[in-house]
Amino acid sequence: MAGTTISGVPHPILENDYASEWMGIEVLSLGDGEATIRMTLRQEMLNGFGMAHGGMIFAFADTAFALACNPATPAAGAGTPGSETSGPGTPGSETSGPGTPGSETSGPGTPGSAEAADADGGTGAAGAATDSITVASGVDINFLKPAFQGQVITAVAHRRSSAGRSGLYDIQIFAADPGSEISSGKPGELIAEFRGRSRTIPKSRNKS
Repeated sequence: MAGTTISGVPHPILENDYASEWMGIEVLSLGDGEATIRMTLRQEMLNGFGMAHGGMIFAFADTAFALACNPATPAAGAGTPGSETSGPGTPGSETSGPGTPGSETSGPGTPGSAEAADADGGTGAAGAATDSITVASGVDINFLKPAFQGQVITAVAHRRSSAGRSGLYDIQIFAADPGSEISSGKPGELIAEFRGRSRTIPKSRNKS
């Protein structure tokens, strides 16, 4: 799957992540509670105003959130195919259009994930057991500035805190014209702030 490897090793949660494949996400770096990814905005990712659709920005940030929550190697934790955080559903989940300062929305995360985790003996916000995964229990996003077709957007995720099965992550999303983010050494202009709350839960044994 294109754009889902780092140093030639695929991240397990991306192996069957067809949404991230469609978006053309490239993994730039991974670390303990950290992840950096990027993609190029295409025409089909725009809204009726000709700017990046808020749902695309949300989904992009959500992938960075998932990568930061789940270790890249099974030996280090629970990261397994399909363990990414629950996305925003269909584009348009934001409460106001992208590029509107102060617009905010809450993502659906995974319904009931916190309750399911309470019944489990899982440990750690990053999924410390191989039979558990880490998903979203809730998120908030603020759209600060618009982004446009052809721009390269970068998401940088960091774990802010963790306690037991719960974690808190901040993801910043930047936009830059093609090539400028390379020449300047900076990811671009800050366009959105995403805060995710994670929960480690038992891995589902059922597959449809």
